[in-house]
Amino acid sequence: MSGICPKCRRSKRLTRHHIQPLRWFGNSDRIIRICRDCHNRIELLIPFEKQPVKFYYQIVKIFLQGGESDATDYYDNLQNLRQG
Repeated sequence: MSGICPKCRRSKRLTRHHIQPLRWFGNSDRIIRICRDCHNRIELLIPFEKQPVKFYYQIVKIFLQGGESDATDYYDNLQNLRQG
């Protein structure tokens, strides 16, 4: 499916990114359609450890509105709160 990627705003072929990772939550209709380049970038922000569902929605929101550094900061701050 082609369209405008909501992150990079380019007209490209879009992929399905499952907001809740398949490895933890199975198949879901909760997806966003983004281009492959942006899909690869957002996947790098998803930790290997299972997180609360709310976390994944927040990462997607921050990624689409701000960028990778904002999403990384969000994750780091969350980890610091859990440890402290």
